[in-house]
Amino acid sequence: MQPKNTGEEFPEDLAIEGHKELIKGLVDVNLIQKKQPTVVVDCNGAGSVISPYLLRELGCKVLSLNSEGTGFNRPSEPNEKNLQDLMRIVKSTGADLGIAHDGDADRAVVVDETGLILPLDTQLAIMIENELQLSKNKKVVSTVEASLMIRDVVEKNNGSIEITPVGSANLSEKLESENASFGGEPCGEYVFEKGVHVPDGVLTGAKFVEIFCRNGRLSQMKEKYISHFMLREKFRCEGKDKYVLV
Repeated sequence: MQPKNTGEEFPEDLAIEGHKELIKGLVDVNLIQKKQPTVVVDCNGAGSVISPYLLRELGCKVLSLNSEGTGFNRPSEPNEKNLQDLMRIVKSTGADLGIAHDGDADRAVVVDETGLILPLDTQLAIMIENELQLSKNKKVVSTVEASLMIRDVVEKNNGSIEITPVGSANLSEKLESENASFGGEPCGEYVFEKGVHVPDGVLTGAKFVEIFCRNGRLSQMKEKYISHFMLREKFRCEGKDKYVLV
């Protein structure tokens, strides 16, 4: 739904249902329904109102954590320190994978069936390869922070890659200007050509469920991606200086 006039406000009561239907059109629902994977979802915020419900509608058996939607039950950052409960429950229940969102659910971090978080560079490489194999559009976008691993994946799949400064806004702009099929950065923010052109952790989670259903255990799948040595550091500087330094 679009406003008729600039500045017009209107309620959108069907936003969640509409987004679920969009995502269902971007994954192989029949495949997921056939496999019926068990997925543990750590919602912890906005994802509570859509992510576990969507996955159930796709045919998954879902265990949800921190899904009350009334606040944050863990720190928002979906990292190893904050995802201990998810990692433990995925392993103890024999689930096929786990998915964790940040507070606004624009990110998704994936846990394999052994209870280990996928290395974020590997997670990005897996998604890039998935999109290149499924799309006729062989152009993708990532940021300067990404590992050289993703360039290996792009080359292997006869694709091309555009590199931007860090930040999802840069990804989205470049995806649109270059008509790319996918844009992603290592933090777990992914933008899809046929999605909403902003980072979408809910779609990312559904895509990883589909990837599991098509390829099997993520713990085995991740082993084929060769890491490059990389050191990430943060340096404090004045806002006006950061672009000059980078």
